[in-house]
Amino acid sequence: MPASGNYILEADIDNWDVPCGLEEEFATSAVATSTDIITVTHDIDTGAEVSFTTTGTLPDGLELDTLYYVINVSSVTIKVANSPLLAALGTQVDLVDAGTGTHTIRINWSETFATTDVTLASDKITVSHDIDDACKLRFNSSGSTPDLPAPLVVGVAYYAINVDPTHVQVATTPANAIAGTNITITDVGSGTHSLFVGEGETEYDRQQAINRVEDLIEKLTKDFFYAEDFVIYLDGNGKDRLFLGLVPDIISVSKVKISGVELTSSWYTFDNDSIYLDPEAVTSEEGDMAELHLRLKYERILFPRGMGNIKVTGTYGKSTVPARVRQAAIILCKAENDPELYPSYDSNLKSEKIGDYSYTVADGKNITKTGIDAVDDLLREYLRKKPMLGAV
Repeated sequence: MPASGNYILEADIDNWDVPCGLEEEFATSAVATSTDIITVTHDIDTGAEVSFTTTGTLPDGLELDTLYYVINVSSVTIKVANSPLLAALGTQVDLVDAGTGTHTIRINWSETFATTDVTLASDKITVSHDIDDACKLRFNSSGSTPDLPAPLVVGVAYYAINVDPTHVQVATTPANAIAGTNITITDVGSGTHSLFVGEGETEYDRQQAINRVEDLIEKLTKDFFYAEDFVIYLDGNGKDRLFLGLVPDIISVSKVKISGVELTSSWYTFDNDSIYLDPEAVTSEEGDMAELHLRLKYERILFPRGMGNIKVTGTYGKSTVPARVRQAAIILCKAENDPELYPSYDSNLKSEKIGDYSYTVADGKNITKTGIDAVDDLLREYLRKKPMLGAV
């Protein structure tokens, strides 16, 4: 099932493969249907995650952009399995034919390296695989407090500079990787380090990117742009209109209780920020909820004074995602995949980070900008100065 969020879908983003993970092309002649073997140029470990695309049709047995797991036959041949367990058992997918066109295999893997594999004089890291230029990398380290070689940060996307088949340097952007502009490593860290190669190419990775984008938008706007349930308790004000104090607009009200007594829905209506007496309700006949009816008829007090005596249930937010919010989410996702697409940034503001995103703060507390001018322009009208109140 493709990745999806409240604002955007995986299909809304057209550059998931920029920058690409580790990948290579192979022809139909590289597929041996009698043995289910595919000939490749990289030595791919058993259990490594791979997926396939093609200019024509994939070999029958494989599906586009579906995660498979490698069975290493030799340094230049593999089979693929449907799960890590099946890969470990050597149970491969049956390749019925070789397909048509030129196929591409995308490879995600991880490996560990020690502090002794980090050379400060040349900023090189010794690796066991030949990693292509501009391939996306992420790092982690053992221990409860990971201590990566400085200035590397856990979980942040970096890009490989291929020094030779067993050494890489690290760059901050794909453009820097291609230009050979590496990060200066100042210490080797401690413990055992992990290197994740080609991250960002799986469905899980795409879902996490969408989640990060939408979370950032909601932190910026202090709002959300989809229908959300709410239950709120309020003090009665002795009037026939009650403001709920919610920042998002009210979409629907399904239940109102006054001191535990449910009010018939025909008695009230609502607008964006309040519930109030339906003017036609006072023409109803006496009989149902007589005490409330008399209060309405003679005193016009629908919400009697009290402490937390009014309970309102409904939905709030937006019934549809505003086009500008959706476009902002698309740009943020594309920027995560390729940081060079939207380089504008106001360096006069204080810079901090959420995940892979830079953002700027005016007072050290409230996030006010993403650092991408196009996104900030799209979201400006939706920025809130105070948080949502009262809903649970």
